Amino acid sequence: MRVKLEAALAGSVGWNGAATETFNGRGFAVNGSRTIEVESGKIECVEASLASLPQTLWSNCLGVQSGVVAVFEGDTSSLRDFYSMVETANRSASKRTRSAGSGR
Repeated sequence: MRVKLEAALAGSVGWNGAATETFNGRGFAVNGSRTIEVESGKIECVEASLASLPQTLWSNCLGVQSGVVAVFEGDTSSLRDFYSMVETANRSASKRTRSAGSGR
């Protein structure tokens, strides 16, 4: 699991389609997408799997407004924890941004 904030990516457009094309081009089956609603906007995630690794799932997420970038590769039973971490990272980023803007 990796979750980070990448301010340079904030404002990127068309990421979801590009992630889907990349997964498909590398032999993955795209299982669907998930949108996480957070204070700063939406975090879009694309989930994919490989037939040869049925217990493993991949999820790539990008929050355009917040710059949250998250990557998951692991057992499907850990996916819920991953999405919880993504939401937490966004809340932490929002608090830092508000604190910086308030002159503290």
